[in-house]
Amino acid sequence: MKKIQNFFRQETVFTIFLDDVSTVTINLFDGTGKKILSVIEKLKLSAGKQEIKISQNQISSGIYTAKIYIENLKGKNSKEIEIIIN
Repeated sequence: MKKIQNFFRQETVFTIFLDDVSTVTINLFDGTGKKILSVIEKLKLSAGKQEIKISQNQISSGIYTAKIYIENLKGKNSKEIEIIIN
């Protein structure tokens, strides 16, 4: 699992590289596995580098798991990233 360390807490940025136009969902879960935030839900994004931001007032300090779901003509893909917010 990839880890993102966010020291400043002004915002957290998810950088996603897409080969094709894709539908993306990003959900944030706490340490117990409870979904606490739907960052984006089935948002259609163009190919290339995409940056999705969460502002500091949306989440408090802690360790979270972000689940990123990507769907396009090539199929479905998902990955998990551990995020530490200070």
